[in-house]
Amino acid sequence: MASSDVGVRRLWVLARPPHRRCKPTMGTGILASVRARRLRCLCHRSTLSPSRLSGHPLGSIRASAPRRSPPNLMISPLAWALHRAREQTLRLVSGVPPSQATDQTAPGEHHPEWILGHVCLGDAYLLSLLGDDLPADFSVLLDRYGPSSSPRAAPGTCHRLAALVDRLVELGNRRHELISRLTAADLARPLPDPVLVRAQPTLGHHLHALLAHEGYHAGQLAAWRKARGLTPVPWAFATPAE
Repeated sequence: MASSDVGVRRLWVLARPPHRRCKPTMGTGILASVRARRLRCLCHRSTLSPSRLSGHPLGSIRASAPRRSPPNLMISPLAWALHRAREQTLRLVSGVPPSQATDQTAPGEHHPEWILGHVCLGDAYLLSLLGDDLPADFSVLLDRYGPSSSPRAAPGTCHRLAALVDRLVELGNRRHELISRLTAADLARPLPDPVLVRAQPTLGHHLHALLAHEGYHAGQLAAWRKARGLTPVPWAFATPAE
């Protein structure tokens, strides 16, 4: 028997349906998947051309398409999570009277204005790591809302809240645009910050840290709202009740 005929016989044995009719189960589904993979492997290695198999019970077999690079399965969920975290932050500052935006329950409490400015600062720095220029007022943001700054009650700055909300929306949209373009190789790049890199070795680590960072400050905003009797807001990561 010719070697090509042997190959056809092996393909037919693998592809033929079972003799007994039975209700499909998880086990049979897995077995079918294994058979399909073996069939593809044999077709790839066989010296038979699709034309030699025409009229065979297997039917026509198409030539294998060129293999494409696998999609980045990490960045899509991460971009989604960062986007939802930003939505939660914006929900938590909705309805906050501008005149109360710097109110504090105790000295040093992180009030809404400081939190929004602080998150804007983190976004501006991330965008610079992704290729954008630092904003002209970056040093002002750093001095006013940086990690070493001290939040203070400042009733005369109530006009800043609306501007910070608009800026956070704009930065969030730009952040989502750039992050959605990243590849697995981009995520594995060393973080070009001599201080942060000690705890966040790659860009991917930094993005996950930013997700936790925004969630941390969202908790502070929720506590601030509760202390003032403001209505709770829905969680952006859950499906709204119908």
